[in-house]
Amino acid sequence: MATYSNKNTDNVIHLGTDFKMNVHMDPVTNGDVVYNLETLEDFKCTFQIKNGNSVILHKNDMVPIDEDNYVAPLDSNQLGVGVLCMVFEVDIPDDDFNDSLRHEVVPITTNIKIV
Repeated sequence: MATYSNKNTDNVIHLGTDFKMNVHMDPVTNGDVVYNLETLEDFKCTFQIKNGNSVILHKNDMVPIDEDNYVAPLDSNQLGVGVLCMVFEVDIPDDDFNDSLRHEVVPITTNIKIV
């Protein structure tokens, strides 16, 4: 499951501020193989303001921290004002599907507000 974390304890980001979001995925096992963010070919996060702008970042746009965590650098000017949401998408190898990939989509509403 994908999660996020942010060190901003008051959950308010002022427009014009650059900030980072930690993207985390627990390891996924398929048979004897374990997949994590580091071993997956790609994943993407769409950061968006409800009914507003969005920013799409792929794995290669983020900074790896460890095998389960990547940091997404964001510019609040590109998003605008409102509550921040994220949609995490990943293709996990799985022979039970026709194209051998299981596509997972995980929408996450944060409690972060850009003002």
